[in-house]
Amino acid sequence: MICEPTSLIGTGTTSDDDYIRQTNEAVRSVDENIKIIQAAGVSSGDDVYRVVMEGADGSGGTSGILNAPSREGKIVEMLEALVKARDEK
Repeated sequence: MICEPTSLIGTGTTSDDDYIRQTNEAVRSVDENIKIIQAAGVSSGDDVYRVVMEGADGSGGTSGILNAPSREGKIVEMLEALVKARDEK
């Protein structure tokens, strides 16, 4: 399930922590096995790390990757943040 307020898509502004926690809880209340992606405005490794540490299983990052000077570099940055969050959880 992808959770993202449409007003934040592509803006570089991520959802606030309350939105992330509330939508994670809502999805998991239906079925704990549903994987959750928090996506709106995710444009950096720090954003990826934050949404995963707030309980998401992963994150989006389309505009953050497409608008980056180095798409490959941005993907590596985001994947490294995802692994770091996974390892710290």
